[in-house]
Amino acid sequence: SKQCGEQGEEIIFPQHFLTAWNTTKTRWGNTSKLLVKEWTKYRYGVFDEFGFSGDKLYPNYFESGGSIYPTGTSNAMLTGSWIYQNGSSLCDPTADQCYFKPEGPNKQITCSLNYVPFLETVTGWCDKDTSKSEIGPGKHNILCQGRSVPEVIFAHSDFKTRTQRSVRLNQKLVPTF
Repeated sequence: SKQCGEQGEEIIFPQHFLTAWNTTKTRWGNTSKLLVKEWTKYRYGVFDEFGFSGDKLYPNYFESGGSIYPTGTSNAMLTGSWIYQNGSSLCDPTADQCYFKPEGPNKQITCSLNYVPFLETVTGWCDKDTSKSEIGPGKHNILCQGRSVPEVIFAHSDFKTRTQRSVRLNQKLVPTF
């Protein structure tokens, strides 16, 4: 585990990710998006943009104005339900083993790959201009001190040799799948 912007050590995919292809595609959606997500975490030192159930440092929820929201970077609020990890019944987001499961079309969500890559309409990462204001304490947000994934990527040496004209911070980072 390295600092924000520092290359990771390895990418790990479980064997069943590659051998049980139908299950993988059903669970994760477009697998090329998942590969892009994991590669950027490895190469550019970015992190998941969501929180984790039961984690005190990076919780999977946050409170704002008396309401509880899922932690994560996106351009609009997701619709879904809080359910137990085993998929049974509704649960209290503040309880361990409870997580947010996006449900419904969520077609308004176009970013971010490090939060919900399995949604069909997600095509890139949110920058400061496209992300909704309620993000919460996700791993990337905390470790990168509020910098967006595109900000961290463009600060990498891969982009230092390019001219300012060819690479701009406001340029869309939309991979082709």
